[in-house]
Amino acid sequence: MRTDHFTIIIEILEKIAAQLNEYCIDWSKFNASALNMTEPHWHRMMAMMQDEGLVKGYEYMGDREGYCTKNIRITLKGLQYLRDNKPR
Repeated sequence: MRTDHFTIIIEILEKIAAQLNEYCIDWSKFNASALNMTEPHWHRMMAMMQDEGLVKGYEYMGDREGYCTKNIRITLKGLQYLRDNKPR
């Protein structure tokens, strides 16, 4: 199981930012499977990122398939975090 939490945050923000020109964000590019994470870990990371204002549009509905990322988007704060923390 991955424990490189800050690297995971950067990866997710990069994947979302790379899709800014798309009508719909393809969350399969940064879901638990794509990031080699467990589902609970992924949900907690997404909730944490939303709590901190890095992303908006994530919602967990309570069952294994009950998460919604249809309208997920990176925020200005998320772009700033990415700029300030991306490895050079």
